[in-house]
Amino acid sequence: MSYETKKDDKVQVYSIVEDCASAGYRPIIHSKELWETTLPNAFTHYMKKHRKKNVKLSKHSEGGMVVPFEVRDDPEKGRGLYATADIPKGTQVWTSSHFHHFKREQDFLAFLQYLPHNVQCDVILWTYPEADSTTEVAIPFDEGVYMNDGGPGSSKNNVDSQTVALRDIKAGEELMQDYTEFIDLENEVKWFAKLRQRAFGNYTYTQQGAPPNLKKEENRPESHLFEALLHDSATVTGHMPNEADLAIWNVLFGLPILLILCFTKFKRGRGQGLLIFSSNKVHGY
Repeated sequence: MSYETKKDDKVQVYSIVEDCASAGYRPIIHSKELWETTLPNAFTHYMKKHRKKNVKLSKHSEGGMVVPFEVRDDPEKGRGLYATADIPKGTQVWTSSHFHHFKREQDFLAFLQYLPHNVQCDVILWTYPEADSTTEVAIPFDEGVYMNDGGPGSSKNNVDSQTVALRDIKAGEELMQDYTEFIDLENEVKWFAKLRQRAFGNYTYTQQGAPPNLKKEENRPESHLFEALLHDSATVTGHMPNEADLAIWNVLFGLPILLILCFTKFKRGRGQGLLIFSSNKVHGY
């Protein structure tokens, strides 16, 4: 599946991603550029063109996470928030300065089109239906999206539904909430449920780790060497590889490498073996 981009009033516009696995999506820890530039700019373009309003998100430095923290990527649980200093009980951990609701599918899709495909997948992953609504979805446009679910009644939960520390939290602890306190897991917003299902299959809001329909690097034996490289570059460029991209990369990089290795081995008097490139794998002999 290929994904297209175009220019709209000198602003990059992307097609709406469907299956995130086939689009090459891989969860990454985003830099501040996402929160300070990419998301605010997309939101501004969406509001101006589709809502006819000159509304901007609050600056990244104005709210969101208000305690010392870092984002880590655990091999099992995936991305999560961790305290980098002790947090006393009763401390406000996060504020809703960058929080936004979408009431209609067309509005959500209009916003998504101003985001690179890999970011679209993350936004779909981070968006959720609030417990008191069956028509709206919500998303915070800051690092608060990385806060994981500890499960109902779990001792792992150290932040309440108002994002206040439930107990003293030690530096190094993961910040966790009970998602059932603010996400309606029973009554989905129908249009968003369909969009999320297309993107991530049956991955639930309370699951941790990478969605199971994503192809991890170590589990992609059929991926071509240069196809994998192109997919990795998509996390930076937002452009997903198509067949033309792969053909160009194969010629530009595959052939020179093959010639160099052939020359080296023949020069050493080993006129056999070398490298054999198949359609999906690189085999060394």
